[in-house]
Amino acid sequence: MALTSEVTTTCQYLIRMEPPRRSSTSGAAPERPLVGDTTPDDGFVEEYLRAGGPNLCEIPEYAYPFPKTTARDGSTFACEGYCFDDVRAIGKKWNIGIINISFIGRKAYPNKFVVPIPTLSIGARWEASSKGRWLEAAREIYQSLQGNGVDSISVEIVDRRLEMGPSFSPCKPTDAIYPLWEAVAEKILTSVDTSGFRSLGCHRIGYEISAEDCSPTIFLTLYRACSREWQEVKQGIRNVLDEFKLSTVNVMIRKDNPIRYTDSTERYDQCWDEEDNINHRKHISIDNYSRPITLGDSVSVHNSTEHGTFGGWLELKNPTSGIWEPVGITCAHCIFPPEHQSKFPMFAGWEHNNGLPEIDSPSLLDVQAGIEEVEEAISCHKKLHLFQYVEQAKADGDTIRPADEDKWRKVQSHVDDLEAQKEILQFYRDSQAYSFGRVFAADFRELHARTTKDITEIDWALVRPSGDRAIGSNKLSELSDNALFAEAGIPESKLHLICGDRLYKIGRKTGLTHGVYNGLKTAVFDDKENNSETWVHTITGLRDTVASFGDSGALFFTRTGDVAGMCTGGSVRGGLVYFTHIHDLVDDIKQVTGVKDIRLKQD
Repeated sequence: MALTSEVTTTCQYLIRMEPPRRSSTSGAAPERPLVGDTTPDDGFVEEYLRAGGPNLCEIPEYAYPFPKTTARDGSTFACEGYCFDDVRAIGKKWNIGIINISFIGRKAYPNKFVVPIPTLSIGARWEASSKGRWLEAAREIYQSLQGNGVDSISVEIVDRRLEMGPSFSPCKPTDAIYPLWEAVAEKILTSVDTSGFRSLGCHRIGYEISAEDCSPTIFLTLYRACSREWQEVKQGIRNVLDEFKLSTVNVMIRKDNPIRYTDSTERYDQCWDEEDNINHRKHISIDNYSRPITLGDSVSVHNSTEHGTFGGWLELKNPTSGIWEPVGITCAHCIFPPEHQSKFPMFAGWEHNNGLPEIDSPSLLDVQAGIEEVEEAISCHKKLHLFQYVEQAKADGDTIRPADEDKWRKVQSHVDDLEAQKEILQFYRDSQAYSFGRVFAADFRELHARTTKDITEIDWALVRPSGDRAIGSNKLSELSDNALFAEAGIPESKLHLICGDRLYKIGRKTGLTHGVYNGLKTAVFDDKENNSETWVHTITGLRDTVASFGDSGALFFTRTGDVAGMCTGGSVRGGLVYFTHIHDLVDDIKQVTGVKDIRLKQD
């Protein structure tokens, strides 16, 4: 499950989804799957919630401003003057209730270096009777564009639910596939070629408003670079479902690399769009630079450009002295590069930390971002017209109106304050006061886990703070007025997570979020030649983001405050998150360090 930031410039093939078929519990008859209608001569396709061509963006699709400069072939786009009345007339002819029309750019992945596909996007509401009509209307609209001299532009008629993306929710114990999932998954893994697989799970997935109306769906993700024919894979999975008499279960295949949730400057500069940058409320500022480290802060190896989340403070009972010693916890992959994997597990010993990496919290990335934020504020003040006018008048010796000088003086006072803040933060950076401590113990490997009863990936690191760093609290500041986590702790007895349980976390990137536990485990495949799988616990967020890049290491809590596990990664859009169960973490920490007692730090 390597950290990947792939750059794709072409759409290799479209990922299609069957329309949602009612589960056996809904009482509705299953709908027939919508078969893609692709004509080799023109490249137009019809699929659930969308039809068009000749070069549709693969799903999931993101909308961007229309690329008015150059196309892939170097030609210039020219759509000014095209009358949307022609589109509306064609829509009326084919009985399509058009909601909106716009020229936009489409990408399947938020990557700066991918040129958006120029697209005439027509929003409408998909119905069962839309099949065939949307496809022919899209062809006719495309011909109208060409007839008006608008070339190199694709046409899509799309239900906006497709743009929002499907909702992910847990399967229910009453779903037919629920008690059979392990057997079904095993059969798929042994009967279908898993080349290019990235993850295989089962959830309720659909575009309906209510999760009750979404069908249980086998969700398969592929590497974005995978070029094999998806229909063959889908048919193989459906054959397995037929064998288990699970005809109401749907299948969704998508290119969506599950990756570890670390954040980096490389991602900002090379992969992700500017609006997807880091969480500004966690930047270092004059108000928070000296406070103790707490849940949700960034953590990284010393002076690294990547970071994850500080999960919280644990206490380990020294087996020799009997003293409870505080350590911070995060994911090992947040602070160790891949070449260290053969060195795990690591344990510095109770007497020293020599030889193991130095760790920062906050990360240098956040420190520098805080300084840049102050510099931007200074620049904005100095760009004010009145400020520049008075500055120039002073330089030229001109007379300045008292009212203007009073306003200038107020702005200058703000600038002086900001300059002082910048100086303090620069000293904080230059003196490396953000150094947190050293790795005390860590493990990052595959082993047989208690909770999955299969091979899972263990990924944790404990950090012992240096003597001059204050020990923070585990109190969730966002919920300071709520007694939700008043009794937070690590449950010594078996924590029994039930499908549908709500779990909470505070991450460096997304802050306080919650999701719902899915009782069915997910297989995640490595990127090695044997493409072996490990099994993980998952949390779904319906249509909401539960976690994102930078959130690895965050602890998940139950409603009553027990630690449920630690976030390790998930899907690109963040609606499906992987976590390691707390019992698997505790089991391995005890084995590596030799401790017998572990608890959350007591406030």
